[in-house]
Amino acid sequence: EPWEVAEPAAASLAGALISRDTSDRLLLAIFAAFCFLGALFLLLPAKAQDASARDVQINTPLAITLAVVIGGFGGMVGIGAIAFIVAALVYLMRVPPRVAIGSALGIGMFGAIAAFIGKAATAQIDPILAAIVVTTALVASPLGAWVSIRTHSAVLMRILAVVVLLAAVRIAWSAATGA
Repeated sequence: EPWEVAEPAAASLAGALISRDTSDRLLLAIFAAFCFLGALFLLLPAKAQDASARDVQINTPLAITLAVVIGGFGGMVGIGAIAFIVAALVYLMRVPPRVAIGSALGIGMFGAIAAFIGKAATAQIDPILAAIVVTTALVASPLGAWVSIRTHSAVLMRILAVVVLLAAVRIAWSAATGA
């Protein structure tokens, strides 16, 4: 359905535009809060549906609410909210972890494109840094996919939780100290 993409993308675009006039420390605090919450959810035991990607049952009102909230804040802080998308899918929507990880890539793509447009329109992007990160991600993504297929989903969730938690600590420190 078009609205399933339009609402989170619109929220991401709005968040990106709002971020131009938001202090760096507040953006870092929002990012850190998303990371801490995401890491907490990723470490909790999940009671996901036992279903394939096409058979997963979705609570549509909850999905739309989460998409708008995560999309808005994700647009403010950048794609860093994607770990929270995985956590929300697994722990709030009960999507199987492997399906959530794969789906988060597609969901994040639409939000990232909208956020990119908003951040580019408000001159919040360093083109050289963006090119380096995108190139590195394009090269490393197939390796990550290869590892993901061969790794138990519970291990993937814990690895993601540790990475997100480490990022949260560093970002919270920056938000608190301005460093």
